[in-house]
Parts: sequence; C-alpha cells; structure tokens
Amino acid sequence: MEYRSIAELNDRVVDWIGVLPRDLDLIVGIPRSGMLPANLLALHLHLPFTDVEGLCSGRIMASGQRGVPYPDPERPLNVLVVDDSVCSGISMDRVRATVTNAGLPHRIRYGAVFVTPEAVREGKVELFAEAVPMPRAFEWNILHTRQLDRFCIDFDTVILGGPADTGADSTVGDNAFRAYVEPWFLPRHRVGWLVTRQPDTRREEALAWLARQGVECEELIMPMGPRDLRSPVAFKARIYRETGAELFIEGDPDHASAIAEQTGKPVFCFATRAMIYPGDFPRYRHIPVRAPHRIELAFKWLVRLPLRVVNRLYRRFAREPDCATTVDPKRPAN
Repeated sequence: MEYRSIAELNDRVVDWIGVLPRDLDLIVGIPRSGMLPANLLALHLHLPFTDVEGLCSGRIMASGQRGVPYPDPERPLNVLVVDDSVCSGISMDRVRATVTNAGLPHRIRYGAVFVTPEAVREGKVELFAEAVPMPRAFEWNILHTRQLDRFCIDFDTVILGGPADTGADSTVGDNAFRAYVEPWFLPRHRVGWLVTRQPDTRREEALAWLARQGVECEELIMPMGPRDLRSPVAFKARIYRETGAELFIEGDPDHASAIAEQTGKPVFCFATRAMIYPGDFPRYRHIPVRAPHRIELAFKWLVRLPLRVVNRLYRRFAREPDCATTVDPKRPAN
C-alpha cells in the first residue's frame, strides 16, 4: 500500500513547479480532491485560482491581500487544470469534455500530482509530478474512500475513540453501545471488517448500535476466547492476516507499529494520520515513467480507428428498422 500525506503532497507540488510550463496564467482545480493541490500550486506560483465551473463561467476566486495579478479577460490564457490523482482517467476525460463544450478561447493543459504508471503510458494525463502504483491511499481521503470495503478498522480505538485496552471489564467498554455515547468517527462507506475487543455476548447490542449510527460492515469480528482478550495486538494481527485485507486502520500508535511488525503489512494510525510500515516493507517511490510521445499517441489512435469506425457504423445501422420486416401498428393481425 503506497501512502502519501498532505505534507508529501505539498513537497511533490513544489518539485513539480520546476518542470511545469513557465507561461501559466491560471490554475484550475477539479472538485473535490483536486482543489487542494491546485490551491497549493497557485499559492506557490502566485497565480489566480478557480474551479472547473468557474473556468467555464469566467469566474475567478478572490486573491485576498496577496495582490495576485488578475488575468486580462480580453486575451486567451494559459490554463492548467489539476487533479490530485489519475488512475483510469475517466474523471479527467469527463472534465476535458466539460471544458471543451464550453468553447473557451484559452490554451488548456491537464495534469495531476499523482498518477499510475499505466495512466502515463496510455497518455491519460499530459503533466504529472509522481507515478505511484496501486494500491495506494492519500491522507485527505483515506477515511472516506470506497476502498473501506477492503480495510479492517479497529472499532474501539477508531469508531469510539477509546483507549487501546478497551475490553469487557472497562468503563468505556461497558458504556460503548449506550445511546449517549458519541462516536469519534463514522465511516461513510461500507467497511470490510470491524474488529472489536467487546465479547461475543454483546454482538446483537453492537450491531444495533452500528445500525443506529448508519455504519455498514461486511463482518463484525469479536474475540473468540480469553487469549484474544489478553493479547489485543496478536488478535488484531491474526484478523489482519486471515481476512486478507489491504489495510488495517488502528487508533493506538503503539498497537499500529506492533501490528505492522507482526503481519509484515502496512497499518494506518488514525491518531497520528501516519502510515506505519514494517521494517523490511518495500517502498516504491518516484518510479521513473516516460510519458508517450505525440507520435506514439497518434499511432495508437490510428490503430484503433478501424474498430471505432466499425462500432459507429454498427450502432448507426442497428437502430434503423428493416423495411421488409416493419409491422404497421394500425394494421390488424391476421
């Protein structure tokens, strides 16, 4: 699991400035995740900033007291549209279509801070700062991603925000599922596995509490015996291995480090917003990927052209009814 924090995002944005075109007039962010890197880039370059809707409608965000030069609306601008990441390129293609349909006179380039190597080779994005392979996660959306259905989350230290030693004999544990207990964090997407040290005798109570909070999970995992209660780290590490989850989200920093070492897999610490890696975990950073040349992209387009023509002709003629078999709806059947 590759992870990038907000601090690393800012570092990549600063590094990216050295290879970006020097004639940029306006930075545009793609809502919602693209607004963060676009704003950072605009601040570092001292350029005006807006979103895609603002670009299409001619609206630019106020610059505050920094005296950012307002672009001349009478001349075409050099615009950079920025997203935080590109994987399949579907979102970027959608934005391209929106901007193209607006009929703007500007010269518009598209870029992302983080891209997959496959997206670069396919020419999905023109400008990028770093190629990061999948699976990957970012600090600004790791807790609100649909990938949660492939994650384990510690119920006691993340959802409830209690201490790591929460158990059946603790005050927090006794009150965990009461109506007056306010949750610390509620996931908005379905979670793969919720892991708790609450005893299995409280399963129905726990499931009812989760239902009241609107939290969905594939499985609620509870201790199977006294051994799991005595060794919470070993219990969580075993669940992490057996489920085959992509990531474990733990609230206690010490437990996060121990789980990572015992499983040899990364663990995200909810308290520190840091990804904890085991000592020998391989890191894939700054993968060198060459963007395809325009000639390569033109060749790929020509190779796919016959199939596109055939598909378009098929869709066109498949809709036209055969005159010989057309039935008049007003004519009574024999």
